[in-house]
Amino acid sequence: TGSTMAFLRVTEARNANFDEAGRAVNTAILAVAAAREVTEERTVLAHIAMASMLLDAGRPRASASASGGPQLSSVAAQLTEEQEDALPGGTAAVLTALGRLNEATVRRTVVAYEALWIRRGRSLGPLYGGLRPVTLHARLVALCRRYVDLLTPEPGLPPPTPDQAIATLHGELRDGADKTVLRMLVSALGLFPVGTVVRLISGEVGEVVAAGAHGFARDRPCVRIAMDARG
Repeated sequence: TGSTMAFLRVTEARNANFDEAGRAVNTAILAVAAAREVTEERTVLAHIAMASMLLDAGRPRASASASGGPQLSSVAAQLTEEQEDALPGGTAAVLTALGRLNEATVRRTVVAYEALWIRRGRSLGPLYGGLRPVTLHARLVALCRRYVDLLTPEPGLPPPTPDQAIATLHGELRDGADKTVLRMLVSALGLFPVGTVVRLISGEVGEVVAAGAHGFARDRPCVRIAMDARG
């Protein structure tokens, strides 16, 4: 657990830089850490990590088609709303072309496709027309990428704290399954967001009223005692 927390601290430092490759790696680290809350299956974790790092694989293709040719900054290029809507299918096509048809490629392609669709759900509508549910893997990847995006400030702006990013995510999520995934991420990060009810080793029950210096559990959040050990 200690090494995991130290690893997650590295992502906090990297989020301070507006770097597309760094965000992809951070997403993979966070998604794997959250997935380990429910499984230690290496194959599953590998698919989640690969899908996270390949989430932007379709952006250079989309940017090139929009500008008439490849650009040096094509990964970070701004796409139109229509191009963003076409990105799930375009990314699936790129990943299939790169990895061809085999079980590993299909799995990570599906996860990346679903994660990108979730991000554009308001304009694209239900995934698969509502006939099939979104995989847990894709929910993890999409949520962790959104969390990383929230923690990556625009140049010149201060980054929000992890506690603030979690609060923003909680306000955005409407699906119960997505909120479960958010709890997995919170647990992996060791966060105690404001409002969390905790039981101390003394038996007392309290509510977190202020996060630690960086929002992490080891930063000792401030707790207001609500009940003593006898209730």
